[in-house]
Amino acid sequence: HEQLLDEYDLISISPTSDATFQSACANATVADIITLDYTTRGLRLPYRIRSADVKAVIERGAAFEICIAPALLHLKQRKALIHACRELLNSSLGLKPHVIISSGDRILDGSDLGALALRIPGDLVNLCKTVMQFDDNTANKAIGEAAVQVIQRGEMRRFGRIEASDAQLITKKELLLAGKKHQNDTQKGNMISDGGDKKRNGEKATAAMRTESDGSGDDNDDGFIAM
Repeated sequence: HEQLLDEYDLISISPTSDATFQSACANATVADIITLDYTTRGLRLPYRIRSADVKAVIERGAAFEICIAPALLHLKQRKALIHACRELLNSSLGLKPHVIISSGDRILDGSDLGALALRIPGDLVNLCKTVMQFDDNTANKAIGEAAVQVIQRGEMRRFGRIEASDAQLITKKELLLAGKKHQNDTQKGNMISDGGDKKRNGEKATAAMRTESDGSGDDNDDGFIAM
């Protein structure tokens, strides 16, 4: 199986039970990413996140993935996202796990909404801070440095050079370049946002229509409306 897995640049595991989650954190050395799927069991994850699990993931240099599209597109998934992030935070006291943000499932009513379920880097950072309650450092790394480190880990796994500490997976020069690239991308994204007000307004109108169709109103403004 390892030879087959080496053909993939990145390997992600999405646990569905407490046993599979613990095994993925502690024993799945080939896994670069552990996805926290909050869409399968109401408001709660189908497993508990323990400090020992978080520590094991950090030692392996892997990252936790949180997908935002389900929460952006489905009102019922928003509280589930917040609960999942809160559980990760409570189990990470004194620890600094890598967290990456992705779109995830962008399907609504059988159609892939594509770009309507995506957000520019600046919006994602704000979402991480205000809704997910991550600190500034974690929020900024989630769409920059942490993602670069995951890719670097995948490369080292494929070529048999995984180090014991995630701090050795990428050089300081590479981190600096990744940080500058993230900053430039954020500035470009803000320029696009300023120059495309009509497009953004159209997206907001579409989002408002979806909110109304869900039967919700201003009373349900939970921080996602601006997103």
